[in-house]
Amino acid sequence: MSFTRFIRLPLLLLALGTFLTAQAQQGPRGPKGRLLDTEKMTTALELSEDQVASINDLNTEQEEKMKALRDQDFESQEDRRAAGKELMQAYQASLKEILTDDQLKKLRNMRQNQRKRRKAKREGAGSR
Repeated sequence: MSFTRFIRLPLLLLALGTFLTAQAQQGPRGPKGRLLDTEKMTTALELSEDQVASINDLNTEQEEKMKALRDQDFESQEDRRAAGKELMQAYQASLKEILTDDQLKKLRNMRQNQRKRRKAKREGAGSR
């Protein structure tokens, strides 16, 4: 009986440590995560205060639309994807109205580099 109690505590601590480590590796989520992305964009793209405010409004609106889309029932998965794609295209079009051509080019480069890093990370994790 005492041996079982002795083993439970380290196993519980190990499980808790694993959970906390996994949570820390996921990074920021939700509104705070979006805020950090806007902060990154602000410095990298040298956004004006008006642009930052417009992008924050756009992100809030997009978040509400995405939530409504997730709560909506669709006949098929293809219909759901098409609605999501249409929503993203509208978001991109609005973003183009806010940013200058140079800022859009920088943003595209940032996103391409981010995709490359994610792909390299996935490939590295898959080879283990």
